[in-house]
Amino acid sequence: MDRTIIITDFEQEECAMAILDSNEIGYEHSDDNIFIVDAEQFEEARNVLQDNGIEVQF
Repeated sequence: MDRTIIITDFEQEECAMAILDSNEIGYEHSDDNIFIVDAEQFEEARNVLQDNGIEVQF
């Protein structure tokens, strides 16, 4: 499974990382991509970002 989340709105990128940090979801960041380190947290990461209004692609 691909664990990369693409932030479609560049201005939301820092907010997305703060949300992941506050939910203790491990990630690696480069350009507009966020790679979820733990595959078991991918679904949670996707849901928490979308619930907070972050526009993402998978």
